[in-house]
Amino acid sequence: MLMMKSSLQNFVIFLTTFLFQHLHAQEDKIKPNIILIVSDDHGTGDLGCYGNDAIHTPNLDRLAEEGTLFTRAYCTSASCSPSRSVILTGLYSHANGQYGLRSDVHGHIYTLPN
Repeated sequence: MLMMKSSLQNFVIFLTTFLFQHLHAQEDKIKPNIILIVSDDHGTGDLGCYGNDAIHTPNLDRLAEEGTLFTRAYCTSASCSPSRSVILTGLYSHANGQYGLRSDVHGHIYTLPN
């Protein structure tokens, strides 16, 4: 359990470091806009950029074409609120206190906007 927690924290640290290095390297250029889109109840085949011909998502397809398209992203919880809390805190839901739709993150946990 502790190993999984530290692996997630290491990943968040790596991702943050990568983004800051990328931004620092771009100081003389136009700084990129970073948009993380999180949505509920979507599978990998629910957008045109992932190969769905029946559902038309031209704006999201264009964002994926011009940006980064993740092909190996997984959620840590079957519920939406606990999954989002993992993104914002870097901790699994049992560690940050977000067990379901009506629970709050523990008071000593810092989230990304902080």
